Amino acid sequence: MQMDGAPVSAERNTVMGVYPAEHGRWRYLHCNFPNHRAAALRVLGVPEDRARRCARPWRVLETTYVAERRTPFWRNVRKRLVKSPKLFLWDAGLAAHLLDVESWTDGIADSLAGPLLETWVHANLAAHAELGDPPARLHFYRTHAQAEVDFVLARGRRMIGLEVKASSTVRPSDAKGIEELASQFPRECPFGVVLYPGRSVLPLTEHAAAIPLAAFLAP
Repeated sequence: MQMDGAPVSAERNTVMGVYPAEHGRWRYLHCNFPNHRAAALRVLGVPEDRARRCARPWRVLETTYVAERRTPFWRNVRKRLVKSPKLFLWDAGLAAHLLDVESWTDGIADSLAGPLLETWVHANLAAHAELGDPPARLHFYRTHAQAEVDFVLARGRRMIGLEVKASSTVRPSDAKGIEELASQFPRECPFGVVLYPGRSVLPLTEHAAAIPLAAFLAP
Protein backbone atom coordinates (compact mmCIF):
# COMPACT_ATOMS: atom_id res chain seq x y z
CA MET A 1 0.00 0.00 0.00
CA GLN A 2 1.28 3.44 -0.94
CA MET A 3 0.43 7.06 -0.25
CA ASP A 4 1.79 9.87 -2.44
CA GLY A 5 4.04 7.34 -4.12
CA ALA A 6 5.64 6.20 -0.86
CA PRO A 7 4.94 2.93 0.96
CA VAL A 8 2.85 3.07 4.12
CA SER A 9 4.47 1.24 7.00
CA ALA A 10 2.76 -1.94 8.12
CA GLU A 11 4.09 -1.41 11.65
CA ARG A 12 1.51 -0.35 14.21
CA ASN A 13 1.87 3.39 14.91
CA THR A 14 2.29 4.35 18.58
CA VAL A 15 -0.65 6.79 18.45
CA MET A 16 -2.97 4.17 16.98
CA GLY A 17 -5.23 2.43 19.49
CA VAL A 18 -8.12 2.77 21.92
CA TYR A 19 -8.52 5.94 24.00
CA PRO A 20 -10.89 6.76 26.89
CA ALA A 21 -13.66 9.16 25.88
CA GLU A 22 -16.50 11.03 27.56
CA HIS A 23 -19.13 9.27 29.69
CA GLY A 24 -17.09 6.09 30.12
CA ARG A 25 -16.90 5.40 26.40
CA TRP A 26 -13.89 4.54 24.26
CA ARG A 27 -12.68 5.66 20.83
CA TYR A 28 -10.39 3.83 18.42
CA LEU A 29 -7.92 5.98 16.48
CA HIS A 30 -6.56 4.58 13.21
CA CYS A 31 -3.29 6.47 12.68
CA ASN A 32 -1.05 4.52 10.32
CA PHE A 33 -1.75 6.95 7.47
CA PRO A 34 0.12 10.24 8.07
CA ASN A 35 -2.95 12.40 7.41
CA HIS A 36 -5.03 10.40 9.90
CA ARG A 37 -2.25 10.62 12.47
CA ALA A 38 -1.83 14.37 12.02
CA ALA A 39 -5.58 14.95 12.44
CA ALA A 40 -5.70 12.80 15.59
CA LEU A 41 -2.76 14.67 17.13
CA ARG A 42 -4.46 18.00 16.44
CA VAL A 43 -7.51 16.81 18.39
CA LEU A 44 -5.39 15.42 21.24
CA GLY A 45 -3.37 18.65 21.30
CA VAL A 46 -0.02 16.94 22.00
CA PRO A 47 3.04 15.79 19.99
CA GLU A 48 3.20 12.19 18.84
CA ASP A 49 5.61 10.98 21.53
CA ARG A 50 3.28 12.21 24.30
CA ALA A 51 -0.11 11.02 23.01
CA ARG A 52 -0.30 7.83 25.06
CA ARG A 53 1.20 9.33 28.21
CA CYS A 54 -1.21 12.27 28.15
CA ALA A 55 -4.28 10.06 27.74
CA ARG A 56 -3.61 7.95 30.84
CA PRO A 57 -3.65 10.74 33.49
CA TRP A 58 -7.01 11.97 32.13
CA ARG A 59 -8.47 8.51 32.59
CA VAL A 60 -7.24 8.26 36.19
CA LEU A 61 -8.60 11.70 37.12
CA GLU A 62 -11.98 11.01 35.55
CA THR A 63 -12.31 7.51 36.98
CA THR A 64 -11.70 8.84 40.49
CA TYR A 65 -14.11 11.76 39.94
CA VAL A 66 -11.37 14.33 40.50
CA ALA A 67 -11.76 15.93 37.09
CA GLU A 68 -13.88 15.90 33.96
CA ARG A 69 -13.05 16.60 30.35
CA ARG A 70 -15.38 18.88 28.45
CA THR A 71 -15.52 18.58 24.70
CA PRO A 72 -15.86 21.72 22.56
CA PHE A 73 -19.08 22.58 20.84
CA TRP A 74 -18.43 21.77 17.21
CA ARG A 75 -20.34 21.67 13.99
CA ASN A 76 -19.19 21.75 10.40
CA VAL A 77 -19.09 25.51 9.84
CA ARG A 78 -16.70 27.73 7.96
CA LYS A 79 -14.98 28.98 11.08
CA ARG A 80 -12.06 26.84 12.24
CA LEU A 81 -13.03 25.58 15.68
CA VAL A 82 -10.73 24.19 18.35
CA LYS A 83 -11.59 20.52 18.94
CA SER A 84 -9.27 19.68 21.86
CA PRO A 85 -11.11 19.08 25.17
CA LYS A 86 -10.65 21.10 28.36
CA LEU A 87 -10.00 19.49 31.73
CA PHE A 88 -11.90 20.77 34.78
CA LEU A 89 -11.32 19.78 38.39
CA TRP A 90 -14.63 19.13 40.12
CA ASP A 91 -13.54 20.80 43.37
CA ALA A 92 -12.63 24.49 43.11
CA GLY A 93 -11.25 24.31 46.66
CA LEU A 94 -8.84 21.57 45.62
CA ALA A 95 -7.82 23.64 42.61
CA ALA A 96 -7.14 26.64 44.86
CA HIS A 97 -5.09 24.49 47.23
CA LEU A 98 -2.99 23.07 44.40
CA LEU A 99 -2.36 26.62 43.16
CA ASP A 100 -1.51 27.82 46.69
CA VAL A 101 -4.39 30.31 46.69
CA GLU A 102 -5.66 30.85 50.24
CA SER A 103 -8.11 33.70 49.67
CA TRP A 104 -10.04 35.52 46.97
CA THR A 105 -7.56 38.39 47.36
CA ASP A 106 -4.69 36.01 46.62
CA GLY A 107 -6.53 34.74 43.55
CA ILE A 108 -6.99 38.25 42.20
CA ALA A 109 -3.36 39.17 42.90
CA ASP A 110 -2.11 36.04 41.12
CA SER A 111 -4.57 36.39 38.21
CA LEU A 112 -6.15 33.07 39.21
CA ALA A 113 -9.55 34.32 40.39
CA GLY A 114 -11.03 33.95 36.90
CA PRO A 115 -9.94 30.33 36.30
CA LEU A 116 -10.96 29.31 39.83
CA LEU A 117 -14.38 30.91 39.46
CA GLU A 118 -14.78 29.16 36.11
CA THR A 119 -13.96 25.85 37.83
CA TRP A 120 -16.63 26.49 40.47
CA VAL A 121 -19.23 27.52 37.87
CA HIS A 122 -18.46 24.42 35.82
CA ALA A 123 -19.34 22.10 38.72
CA ASN A 124 -22.61 23.93 39.32
CA LEU A 125 -23.58 24.06 35.64
CA ALA A 126 -22.84 20.35 35.26
CA ALA A 127 -25.16 19.56 38.17
CA HIS A 128 -27.96 21.75 36.80
CA ALA A 129 -27.51 20.29 33.29
CA GLU A 130 -28.10 16.76 34.60
CA LEU A 131 -31.41 17.77 36.20
CA GLY A 132 -33.10 18.54 32.89
CA ASP A 133 -35.35 16.12 31.01
CA PRO A 134 -33.60 15.34 28.80
CA PRO A 135 -30.30 16.47 30.35
CA ALA A 136 -28.50 19.34 28.67
CA ARG A 137 -25.03 18.90 27.19
CA LEU A 138 -22.23 21.08 28.56
CA HIS A 139 -19.48 22.22 26.19
CA PHE A 140 -17.26 25.22 25.50
CA TYR A 141 -16.67 27.15 22.27
CA ARG A 142 -13.39 28.35 20.85
CA THR A 143 -12.14 29.18 17.38
CA HIS A 144 -8.57 29.25 16.14
CA ALA A 145 -8.98 33.03 15.89
CA GLN A 146 -9.32 33.01 19.73
CA ALA A 147 -13.05 33.77 19.88
CA GLU A 148 -14.16 31.92 23.00
CA VAL A 149 -17.20 31.24 25.19
CA ASP A 150 -16.51 29.55 28.52
CA PHE A 151 -19.56 27.28 28.41
CA VAL A 152 -22.25 26.25 25.96
CA LEU A 153 -25.39 24.56 27.32
CA ALA A 154 -27.10 22.66 24.52
CA ARG A 155 -30.30 20.64 24.34
CA GLY A 156 -31.50 19.39 21.00
CA ARG A 157 -30.92 22.15 18.47
CA ARG A 158 -31.06 24.98 21.02
CA MET A 159 -28.16 26.33 23.05
CA ILE A 160 -27.03 29.23 25.19
CA GLY A 161 -23.55 30.67 25.59
CA LEU A 162 -22.29 31.45 29.10
CA GLU A 163 -19.25 33.60 29.83
CA VAL A 164 -17.81 33.81 33.36
CA LYS A 165 -16.19 37.00 34.68
CA ALA A 166 -14.57 37.44 38.09
CA SER A 167 -14.90 41.22 38.03
CA SER A 168 -17.84 42.95 39.70
CA THR A 169 -18.09 45.27 36.70
CA VAL A 170 -18.85 44.17 33.15
CA ARG A 171 -18.72 45.84 29.76
CA PRO A 172 -19.98 45.01 26.25
CA SER A 173 -16.57 43.65 25.22
CA ASP A 174 -17.05 40.85 27.76
CA ALA A 175 -19.75 39.44 25.47
CA LYS A 176 -17.55 39.34 22.37
CA GLY A 177 -17.40 35.55 22.30
CA ILE A 178 -21.16 35.25 22.77
CA GLU A 179 -21.75 37.59 19.83
CA GLU A 180 -19.43 35.43 17.72
CA LEU A 181 -21.33 32.29 18.74
CA ALA A 182 -24.69 33.92 18.02
CA SER A 183 -23.52 35.06 14.60
CA GLN A 184 -22.43 31.53 13.69
CA PHE A 185 -25.60 29.89 15.03
CA PRO A 186 -28.34 32.56 14.89
CA ARG A 187 -31.25 30.12 15.12
CA GLU A 188 -29.77 27.76 17.71
CA CYS A 189 -28.26 30.46 19.95
CA PRO A 190 -30.45 33.58 20.03
CA PHE A 191 -28.82 34.97 23.18
CA GLY A 192 -26.16 34.40 25.83
CA VAL A 193 -25.31 35.37 29.38
CA VAL A 194 -22.27 36.88 31.10
CA LEU A 195 -22.15 35.61 34.69
CA TYR A 196 -20.45 37.92 37.17
CA PRO A 197 -20.34 38.54 40.96
CA GLY A 198 -22.36 41.72 40.74
CA ARG A 199 -25.88 42.59 41.89
CA SER A 200 -27.69 43.88 38.80
CA VAL A 201 -29.00 42.40 35.57
CA LEU A 202 -27.50 44.52 32.81
CA PRO A 203 -27.98 44.60 29.03
CA LEU A 204 -24.62 44.35 27.28
CA THR A 205 -25.05 43.71 23.56
CA GLU A 206 -27.75 42.74 21.08
CA HIS A 207 -27.47 39.07 22.08
CA ALA A 208 -26.12 39.16 25.64
CA ALA A 209 -26.95 40.32 29.13
CA ALA A 210 -25.02 40.23 32.40
CA ILE A 211 -26.65 38.28 35.24
CA PRO A 212 -25.35 37.96 38.82
CA LEU A 213 -24.00 34.52 39.60
CA ALA A 214 -26.10 34.32 42.77
CA ALA A 215 -29.30 34.87 40.79
CA PHE A 216 -28.47 32.56 37.90
CA LEU A 217 -27.42 29.60 40.07
CA ALA A 218 -30.05 30.10 42.78
CA PRO A 219 -32.03 26.93 43.60
